[in-house]
Amino acid sequence: LWFISVKLPQILKIIKGKSGEGISFFGQLFELIGISANASYGFQHAFPFSSYGEGIFLGLQTSAVLFLVLFYAGNILGSFLFIAVYGGIMAYLLSPMVPMKLLAAIQTVNIAVVMAGKLLQALANYRNSSTGQLSVITVGLIFGGSIARIFTSLQETGDQLVVITYICAASCNAVLVGQMIYYWNKKKQD
Repeated sequence: LWFISVKLPQILKIIKGKSGEGISFFGQLFELIGISANASYGFQHAFPFSSYGEGIFLGLQTSAVLFLVLFYAGNILGSFLFIAVYGGIMAYLLSPMVPMKLLAAIQTVNIAVVMAGKLLQALANYRNSSTGQLSVITVGLIFGGSIARIFTSLQETGDQLVVITYICAASCNAVLVGQMIYYWNKKKQD
C-alpha cells in the first residue's frame, strides 16, 4: 500500500514551499506518461490489479505534482488545462475503444520515456547542484517500489516488456537516490 501515498511527501513539500523549484516538469511529465502507459497496458490485458493498480494511484499523485508545479509557477490556466487533458487521455486509454496494438506500442516506447523522465530530473539536479524541492522520502519509496515491481511483475504477469520497464526504472531511480545522498552530504559539509 506504499503507492497510495508515495508522492504525498513531495506534494506537501511543494505546497509548503509554494514552489516547484528543482522539480523537472518534463521529467515528471515523462514519468506520468510511463506510469499511465503501464497502468493502461496492465488494465487492458486484464493482469491482476496488484500488477498495475499502483499506476492509477501514482498517476493521480504525479498529475497533482505537475499541477502544483504549473500552478506555483503562475500558470494557473495551464495547470487546470493539464488536468483536463490528462483526464481525457486516461479515459481513452482505459476504455474499450483503444486498440491493443496502440497499447503495445506505447508500452514499448514506455521504457525510453521512463528513463528519459528520471534522467531529466537527474540532469536538473546536477545542473542545480541540488535536489531542490524533491522529497527524499518520495524518491526512496519510488526506488524501493520499482525494485519490488521487478519481482512482482515477473510473478504476476510474466510480461517481459513490463519487467524490463521496471528494471530500467529501478536503475534510473538508483541514480536519483544517489543524488539525494550526495547533495544531502554536500549540504552538511557546507
